[in-house]
Parts: sequence; structure tokens; C-alpha cells
Amino acid sequence: MAEMGAATEVYPPPRTIQVWKTLLNWLAFFFQIFSQILRGTPQVLSYVGLRHSSFLSSTPQAPPQFKPLPVVELAEFEGESQETPCTPPAGVGGRVKDAPPFEKLKVVLDLDETLVCAYETLSLPAIIRAQATEAGLKWFELECISSDKDVEGKPKINYVTVFERPGLKEFLKLLSEFADLVLFTAGLEGYARPLVDRIDVDNLFTHRLYRPSTISTEYREHVKDLSCISKNLSRVVIVDNNPFSFLLQPLNGIPCIPFSAGQPCDEQLLEVILPLLKHLSQQKDVRPILYERFHMPEWFQKNGIPALRWTTIGDAHLVFQMLEKIIVDLICAKQPVDNMCGLLRLLITFDSKPSRLSEDSIINMSHTLPEYLMDIVSNDQEDNHEPSTAISVKRRYYYLLPSFLLFHRSNRLLSLVLNVMGSWVSEICSLLGSDSQTSSTIDSSSRLYAIISMLLLMHEDVKIQRILSSCKMQIKNILQNLGTLLTSVEIQLAIREKHKIQSAHDQLKEVTSKLFRDWQNLGETASVTSLSSSRRCISSSSLSATAEEDSTTTIFSDLHTDIIEAQAAKPTSSLV
Repeated sequence: MAEMGAATEVYPPPRTIQVWKTLLNWLAFFFQIFSQILRGTPQVLSYVGLRHSSFLSSTPQAPPQFKPLPVVELAEFEGESQETPCTPPAGVGGRVKDAPPFEKLKVVLDLDETLVCAYETLSLPAIIRAQATEAGLKWFELECISSDKDVEGKPKINYVTVFERPGLKEFLKLLSEFADLVLFTAGLEGYARPLVDRIDVDNLFTHRLYRPSTISTEYREHVKDLSCISKNLSRVVIVDNNPFSFLLQPLNGIPCIPFSAGQPCDEQLLEVILPLLKHLSQQKDVRPILYERFHMPEWFQKNGIPALRWTTIGDAHLVFQMLEKIIVDLICAKQPVDNMCGLLRLLITFDSKPSRLSEDSIINMSHTLPEYLMDIVSNDQEDNHEPSTAISVKRRYYYLLPSFLLFHRSNRLLSLVLNVMGSWVSEICSLLGSDSQTSSTIDSSSRLYAIISMLLLMHEDVKIQRILSSCKMQIKNILQNLGTLLTSVEIQLAIREKHKIQSAHDQLKEVTSKLFRDWQNLGETASVTSLSSSRRCISSSSLSATAEEDSTTTIFSDLHTDIIEAQAAKPTSSLV
């Protein structure tokens, strides 16, 4: 019998096998993420010089070409240009329609075939002059100093006939109301300067750049490098009929239809380009909008110009916007806890404070994160027969860390998560307080205890405590529902389960009451301090209390090294 008992005893697999199995699972998971990113954002590959069709699809697809702005696309931006609200970083409130909380848009305008078209007067065909005159185009003649010299060594004088693009002066005036205008032409100054003096009598251009300001590349000459205008390219747009002029910053360009006096019926400036620029002026970063509209990096690659580096054509904010949807979609799919933790850490690596998550992403994640948090706490409950060690505590907060970072960056996300938990508490209380005993009663009580445990864990973190001050209503509703449930004589709970929930409820109520009192005292102290400071009298005890609060540490402080955080340069008193 002893031999039979020994034969039936189950031994855990060797630790080496477990490690290899875990490693293989992680590799398979990250390959899934990588594949999803490649499918969803093929432009990522174009940036790093790879092609995706060879191993993700059997039929290679040609990258989309850019389309100059046609008049028929006017409706897309006419309505938005007046009504679209300013868009701060995704997930941040405080949108202001008429006063964007970011720097003024810089619009770089080309000259020839974008604003005007010019011909040597002697070589101008009579039929083109007649067509332009009949169509009502404004034109003037100009004397320009040529770089060539006559036999006497004096600069030649060229006579040029210049036709203005319809609506030019009104376009410049309206555009200058919400943007800084910069003229950037590949033309020589001797020709361009007197021409611009004629069309810009009100000096609306803040800067004028001529051919010497362009650069030569191995692919094209006279390329306009926008970095000489601004180091922050998120609010810079160039309008040019020649896309190769902005090949160094393809995500900042609007390729417009060339203007010619032979086609005088042109409404591009006022009917198409101006509404688009107005729409862009209300965005924090113009590049995602322009990429979705023109796909210029793919167009350049198709025309023999390889993709440039990330640092040249974009920044971390742009990368985040392109990858956000894919990562959030994976998070919102049902994933194991380890995979969820990895995805959340990937998301916060691209994100920053305040969070740049879009409103849709915040709403979608608010329905997924509560389940993830419940899984973490539930796993701890299953292991409660084991003694709690420093390793187990660190393991728990290893999984909580990315969620708490997201809450710290987005108060709205935390508020929505608490709303979801509050709705769960209401449903569970209704179930447990009913007359009928169901098979899910035990699961419901476990879920209820997990919610209370998670709220207690949130209260242990100093920075999350501060955010919870804006969520007092959600917490009070949860406590009220719990109190009603526990005092009900019809509660369908075993004595042990009821006692466990009662103890957790009392602990949460005590912590919350103390926290509410601290917030109230802090508000009163702030009022007194404000009055005292106006009289130049600051209490030394108030300063001491502030210093004590800043120096407070929690068990989360030693976990900061797990995440590459831009804010980790100075020590904090909490997980986040």
C-alpha cells in the first residue's frame, strides 16, 4: 500500500522546465503583439526600412499615393474648421475652442506655382495671357535682377509677368489670424523679394527664406528643411506643389495642385487649403492628420527615396498615436494576467504624464482594467494559505504598477474604473440581498471582497490617495451599498464570508473616513496658508508638515526601477 501511495503521489515539474515553458509563452505572446502592430500600422515598417507584405500577406499591396487637394474634398473640412474643438494630448480635458493651449501654428508657404505663377514677359504666349485676363486673374509685371550679367558686367534685368492665384490676398489675411506665415522659396532673392513685396503689402510673413536656405540631399536639390524654422515640428505645416521640397519631413507637408495661368479657374486657396489649415491649427500635432490624408512616407518610398529615421520624421508622441489603438485593442481582448501586465507596461512606456490616451481608449480600458485588477487580488486570495512574504508582496505590486501609473496619469480613467466597480457592488448587493439562494453567491461574495481589497490597496499609495479625492462620490456609494447589505437580515452569506466582508468594509470605512478628514483639514490649512502668505507670515509648522508629506514612502517606492519613467528622475513617495 505504501508503494501504491508513493506511485500516486504527484510531484511538481522541475523548475527548469517551468522556466523554459514560461519563456516560450512570452516569446509567442510578443510575436503576436509584433504581428498585430505590423498588420495595423504598416507605416511603422516604412520608417525602419522594412516591407511587411512578404511575410504577412501573399498579395503585396502597393503603398497609397498622395493626392493633391481636390475641390471636391472641401466638405470634409468646411464643417470641422469652425466646430472642431482644440485637441490637447489625448485623454486630457480642458479643451478650449478659441484659445488652443499650445503654440501658434506655423505655416510655411511655397511661392511659385503655389501662390503665384510667373512667366518671362517676352516668352508669355498670347493665348495664356488672354485666358487669364478673361478669367479675371490679377497680374502685374515685375523687373527682376538676374544673376547673369551683360557684356558690360552689369546684372541683367528680366521682365516677368506674375499671375496671382485666385483669392491670394484674402487667403494670406485670413490665414495670418490663426497662424504665423513663413515664405520659403527655392527662387533667388533677386527675383522673389520684389515679388513678395507686391503680394504682401501688409507684411504678413514673419520670415522670408530663399534658395540659400535650402539644402541639397543625395536625392534632390533645393530641399526645404523645416527644422531651421522650428525644432518642434508638431505645429509646423508646409504647403508646396513640389512634394520633394519637404522630403526631410514628409509628415508635415501638404502637396497642393500646381497653379498655372493656363488653368485660371482655381479655388484651392480659399476653398480647400484654408479650411484644412484651420482644422490643423486646432490639433496639438498636425502630423497624424497629414499622414492619414496623404501617406507621404509611402509615396516617397515608392518614388525611390527610402524611409528616414524616426528621429527625423517624428517623435515619441507620433509613435504613440499610431500604436495606441493596436495596443489598447489587445488589452481589451481577454488576455492572461501576465500578458495584460506586459501590454500595460508597453503602453505606459510610449505614454507620458499627463496621459495622451484618447477618450475612446480610456473608455474601452475602463471596462477591462477592473477585471485585470480583480484577477490580481483573486490570485492573492487563492494563495492566502501561504504566509505573506516580501517576495509575494512585490509580485502583487509588479502587476499593479502599470495600472497605478495609468491612474496617476489619467484621473478620468481611475474615475471610470471606480464607476465600474461601483456598479458591480450594486449588482452583487442586489443578488446577495435577494430571497433566492443561487449557486453564484460564493463567487459574488469573493468578487465583493476583491473589490474592497483593491480599494484598500489604492488607499495605501500616497499619490493614488490624492487622485481619490476627486472620486469621493464613487467611494461613498460603494460604502453605502456595502453597509446596506451587511445590515440586511436577508443577506445570503455564510457567517465566515459575512465576517470577512464586514472586516474589510470596516477597514475601508476607517481608512476612507481618515482620508476624507485629511482632505478637509488640508483644504482648511490651504485657506489659512493663503491668507497668511498674503500678510507675509508663513507658519513653520505648515512647512514641516509639507516636508513630512513629501518624504513619506510606501512599499511601492522600491519598484520604480521596473518601468522606464521620465518622471523617475526624482524620488517619489508611492508606486507612481
